[in-house]
Amino acid sequence: MSGRQSAKRGDRNMNRRLMRDLREAVRILGPKEVVDHNDRGNRYRERGAYDRALREFDGALEIAPFVSQIYSNRGNAHAGKGHFERAIADYDEAIRLEPDVVEHYTNRGAAKRAKGDIEGALADYAEGIRLDPRFFGTYYNRGNVYLDRGEYERAIEDYVTSIRLNPGYAGTYINMANAQRGLDRYDRAIAALDEALKVEPDNADAYASRGESYLRKGDEERALADLDRAISLDPRNATFYYSRAEVYVRRLDHNRIIADVEKAIRYNRRPDSTYHLTLADAYRNRGDVFLKEGNYDRAIREFNRALKLNPDDAMAYNDRGVAYVSKGNYGRAMSDYNRALRLNPGSSKTYHARGRLHGLQKRYDKSIRDLDKAIELDPDVAVAYEDRGISYELSGSPDKAIANYDTALKMNPESGDGHFKRGCSRLSKKQWDKALEDFDKALELGSTDKEIYPLRASAYLEMKEYDRAIHDFDKAIELIPRDPHHYVGRGIAYGRKGDQDAAVASYGSALRLDRKHAPGYINRGVAYFEKGDYDAAMADFQMAVRLDPRNHLNYSNRGEMYLHMGQPRRAIADLDKAIRLNSMNGEAYKHRGNAYIELGDRERGMRDLAQYERMGGDNWRLNA
Repeated sequence: MSGRQSAKRGDRNMNRRLMRDLREAVRILGPKEVVDHNDRGNRYRERGAYDRALREFDGALEIAPFVSQIYSNRGNAHAGKGHFERAIADYDEAIRLEPDVVEHYTNRGAAKRAKGDIEGALADYAEGIRLDPRFFGTYYNRGNVYLDRGEYERAIEDYVTSIRLNPGYAGTYINMANAQRGLDRYDRAIAALDEALKVEPDNADAYASRGESYLRKGDEERALADLDRAISLDPRNATFYYSRAEVYVRRLDHNRIIADVEKAIRYNRRPDSTYHLTLADAYRNRGDVFLKEGNYDRAIREFNRALKLNPDDAMAYNDRGVAYVSKGNYGRAMSDYNRALRLNPGSSKTYHARGRLHGLQKRYDKSIRDLDKAIELDPDVAVAYEDRGISYELSGSPDKAIANYDTALKMNPESGDGHFKRGCSRLSKKQWDKALEDFDKALELGSTDKEIYPLRASAYLEMKEYDRAIHDFDKAIELIPRDPHHYVGRGIAYGRKGDQDAAVASYGSALRLDRKHAPGYINRGVAYFEKGDYDAAMADFQMAVRLDPRNHLNYSNRGEMYLHMGQPRRAIADLDKAIRLNSMNGEAYKHRGNAYIELGDRERGMRDLAQYERMGGDNWRLNA
């Protein structure tokens, strides 16, 4: 429960560059105005007086708007207030003025991390490391991002590098201990915290973190001793009381639980110091209401309150994990699910939730294992079979997926989602009739999944029911009018029906939505080809190749076009590429065979045409 160490903005290691900049300003403007404003601003910021700090930095910048470090310092003050957008704007300006200062990128990365822009933070840290691979703070801050995401091994790797470059910062050891705890390596966590306390013997956070590590290891006596020490060093830190209350929960010492929670509430400025751990249930229940409403930030705040009051509430961790998944923060969600299962390893609900999360992360084997466990613990939950079916489908086992959907639908035959999911698996197995039955049933039962219409249209296409396919693509376009794929699908249906003008129009609609949509060009090229407009077809095939040079069909179509235009050598060059990209492209062999024959190389041509026939193509003699 102890807090993670945050990077110290304005670290003393940054002062060399600050002083260089300020000396230059002083040389031009005189010694007082710039340096005094900046120094006072830093002192106010370090004391947490951010508004005063901002006024001082504003004063400095009115005089010296060209000094990058002052923008960076003002950004640190904005970040201290939690105004991360303003902080990032100041760091942007600092980087514009002086793009080779690693600290500016480190600071901006920390602000982006706090704002939730994880990829942006990682990009800034990568640039900082490129500029100065020996600055410990960049590795430290990047490790913190990996820690947030639950990528503990990568976090540890960065912390090790940071410690090698600067072994004298206790915060790095503390956060490395957090990562080791995330991997259940409690002895290693304790060893890291021992090192932190060698560096800074009175670091209260290190004692609290070591106490938590001892507690997770089951050594309550040492956990309690460390938490007592943390509290003696920082007696107004609410988190430490929460952590010590967790020890008392293990010991069932209710009087001390209540005493510590009351202190935690008081130091958290709660309105009523008589609250105790039983309040956790109320917070969690209120969080569940917000969760159902889709108000994930408020739900998380309520779960945080519950967990501060009762850190052993496995269901609060589970439900907070669900909220984090909904926000896309998979690392924190996984950490919550893991913690919930350590607290309650018999929870089918949490195994189910973690299995879903593994599926979202494309870890299908892990997803299936967790869902197996969820079903073993509670075999009567139909949606668990549905979710296991999804993981089987996405891992390439549609038969197992269908078997799971069958089980789910026996338990709940009125599940529109169940029919929709089974229809998707049947579609992947080319069971067009059965897929249509499921999609029809899903719609009959009121399923609102907008993907039903384009998927049902795909089945109609394969069954050559083109008017029905067009109708469903029209419906898909009505529901999602800005998705170019639906216009392309409708164009294919028109083309197969023989209405190439309508096909071209539909592809044009797709390309107006997305001028770089390669499928729109390749399919419109086919339609132009069918219309006999070879110049337009070639233009579209050329564009498709430029946009998607790894797609074998683009070269195959352009090669066929060259062949029809009487350019067999160019055709062969394209068809060679198509075959290199996909050796199962039978049409490419057919067209290349015809191109070789046109050039008089009958032996190669016949060999390609024979290969086309072996691959199930039409009788090649008709094309020779």
